[in-house]
Amino acid sequence: MVKYIKHTLLLASLLTFSCGLFSQGTRMSKYIAQIDSVAIRETLSTLASDEFEGRGTGGRGGELAQKYITAYLDSCGVKPGNNGSFFQNINHIKSFNIAKRRFIVDNIDFPNDYKYENSYTQDTVLKIKEIIFVASGTESDKFGFINLDGKVVMKLYDAPDDFLNGLHPATIINIVPTFKSESSKMSENYFFTPPESKYKYNMVTISADLADKLIESTKKTLKEITDEVGKSQIPQIYTLNTSVEIHGNVIYRTMDVNNLIGIIEGTDLQDEYIILSAHHDHVGIIGEEIYNGADDNASGVSSVLEIARLLAKAKSEGNGLRRSVVFLFFAAEELGLIGSYYYVKNPAFPLTHAKACINVDMVGRIDDKYKSTNGNYIYIVNDEKTNGNLLEIINNSNIDSIVINTEDHNSLFKRSDHYHFAQNNIPAVLLTSGLHQDYHTPRDETKLIDFSAMWKRNRFIFSLIWALSTN
Repeated sequence: MVKYIKHTLLLASLLTFSCGLFSQGTRMSKYIAQIDSVAIRETLSTLASDEFEGRGTGGRGGELAQKYITAYLDSCGVKPGNNGSFFQNINHIKSFNIAKRRFIVDNIDFPNDYKYENSYTQDTVLKIKEIIFVASGTESDKFGFINLDGKVVMKLYDAPDDFLNGLHPATIINIVPTFKSESSKMSENYFFTPPESKYKYNMVTISADLADKLIESTKKTLKEITDEVGKSQIPQIYTLNTSVEIHGNVIYRTMDVNNLIGIIEGTDLQDEYIILSAHHDHVGIIGEEIYNGADDNASGVSSVLEIARLLAKAKSEGNGLRRSVVFLFFAAEELGLIGSYYYVKNPAFPLTHAKACINVDMVGRIDDKYKSTNGNYIYIVNDEKTNGNLLEIINNSNIDSIVINTEDHNSLFKRSDHYHFAQNNIPAVLLTSGLHQDYHTPRDETKLIDFSAMWKRNRFIFSLIWALSTN
């Protein structure tokens, strides 16, 4: 009899659990069916339009994006998540750039072939008459017999500084063969407060082309000299008498930068929350071209906004989820994950209450590996050491059997905002459709977005957030 009762109770329990799952599935199906690819297209097209000027950090386009996103959240019924505000100001973020880019060699200007590494502490113009070029390999070489105190020394960037032997040159010029002229157009640097550390000497990075100009008097090219050193393993030292002027004058500006935070509060597990995030910035305008960033990351933002809209609707209709969902739209991701780093140091909600971070970054394209799948795939980039049973939940909530790929060929795990949450022991994953040849180019436009693939991925993300917030 006791055995019968136990079996009866177990059966009743399983039936109750199964009914609960069926009920949850029915409730979810009602809203997942309302994912609107037309609305996603409209949102993405707006954020990736020329009017938004590439959503550059601290610029007009970035501010327009912030206003658009917060207005959208408010219209959907998503509550502000930072003490009654959607905005979390990142205090004291500043930038500097070269005011007048000039690297003059014998009256010829090379404005795009150098970077003055510590000009923010020097704010000066270097006038050079003599350069000591130390051509050595990667092996440590000692040149104690050469007095380099107060001199200008030029070397390959990967050659060790041991040859200085405790001496203190005035300037070190590092030659970086891979330095490209166009990279200097993005010469603006960002930080929370101006660096206070003082360099022992001025540091300048130059391209191989500029190095060839500096060593013209040797009648050799940089490649010829380095090849000779490589074969003989004997370092070569040249004293270059030249006329060089390097401008390190800088302009500082303080930027109005904000993370954006919204929340849909849960029911009986309200204090626990799931993070759904996407960065709202891109690289802005470079030169004369607008980098609209349709995939990176207007696709992620429009996806998160669509899911926020439907979860808010479910809440208003009495179908709210057990756990809260916090929507984070990070600033300055493109500048080194600044927004997410700031957030984990200044969380709007206790990090210990966060059960997972689902970060959406570039979900609008189909990469070369999956060209034949019509976009029926998604990459789940994660760290198995910190994700707990998150992958198990992901697999169990994959209602459309979308192909899941957990490979990380491009080291993306450390390259987007989820990383800082994983570092704080919060299960965190990046959802992405992968990199492509238009990444960080002006070609990343709305016309190349596959909205059918986005619709499938939005269904996947919605079902995952529902599962995480309910079970």
